Amino acid sequence: MSNDDALNGALGTLSQGKPQPGVKDVATLVKADIEARVVLGEKEYGRRLESGNGLLAILHAYQELLDLCLYLRQYLDEQGVEV
Repeated sequence: MSNDDALNGALGTLSQGKPQPGVKDVATLVKADIEARVVLGEKEYGRRLESGNGLLAILHAYQELLDLCLYLRQYLDEQGVEV
């Protein structure tokens, strides 16, 4: 089954079977992305993200999650995936 077939099926209910050997370690990619975000935050705010900073982290995370939903739906629409 191709990735396109999986996406065009009933999202969330289609079994994809076991993964095949991949090309890159995704955890390594995510670690690099996290460090890049830390550097960006230090440049933008002059410091790393710290607990006890007076901001409501859960609200910010929720807002970011809403943005993610929009980006995901945009991608699906652009790929012609019916949801």
